Amino acid sequence: MANAMLPKQIDPIQLADTKKSLKGELPLSEMDRLKDLIYGNAGTVLIDFKFGRDILKFPYVRGSIKTGFEVICQRCNSPMSLTLNIAVEVSPIRNDEEAELLPKNYDPLLLAGDTVELMPMVEEEILLSIPLVPKHSLNECNVKSSTFVECKDEKDKKNPFDELKKLLRE
Repeated sequence: MANAMLPKQIDPIQLADTKKSLKGELPLSEMDRLKDLIYGNAGTVLIDFKFGRDILKFPYVRGSIKTGFEVICQRCNSPMSLTLNIAVEVSPIRNDEEAELLPKNYDPLLLAGDTVELMPMVEEEILLSIPLVPKHSLNECNVKSSTFVECKDEKDKKNPFDELKKLLRE
């Protein structure tokens, strides 16, 4: 299935049993939850997945998701480029009991039935990889570091109740 048109749904266990791979592009514009976070024109997502079974016979999906788009810097409120290269290593499961048996190197991929929708699966991986608060580096940001307010350490602050303690002792 390499470089072919990507299916909407996949059966990861069947693909693992037949040692298939998926390689192709998905449009960011069709990822509804991601659309609100992207600034400007949305591009594409390149996926490269390999399916198989490990030495313990657990089915797996390994590969990468690569994409790039613009988001708004939360420091200066200007657009900034964000490039993601996400390593994927998941194992399909049907319930919580199966998830507990997974080796630590796998993230669980919960199946509803035998198949999973490819686009939402990829979108979820992208959403988990976006920084919670995207910001330019300090030297690229429009807000200069001289405008930042330094916070004092908590231990340097005086407790306002210290004065009350003194009054109570007197």
